[in-house]
Amino acid sequence: MDAATFSQRVMRMRERRGMSREELAEKADISYQTLWRIEQRQVEPGVMTAYKLAQALHCSLDYLCGMYEDDGQGNHWPPQSLDADALSRLGAALSA
Repeated sequence: MDAATFSQRVMRMRERRGMSREELAEKADISYQTLWRIEQRQVEPGVMTAYKLAQALHCSLDYLCGMYEDDGQGNHWPPQSLDADALSRLGAALSA
């Protein structure tokens, strides 16, 4: 998983949902410090943490991992094609 993409998308979705870091951390059942470190690109989340964030943000895990695009209004769609690198990143994200 690309930590920069993941952190950027978590922050974007959190802000779009009008949530503070405290609110998202509580809703995702993770610590505020963990969320802050993810958003600051200091750590890559494990699979369970990434899943909890996706659930709390009401978006897909594959969107947060960079596998889907966003039109700026919260609508997600798959890229035109998933190349070998994209498929490899998805596999690595799911097995981490």
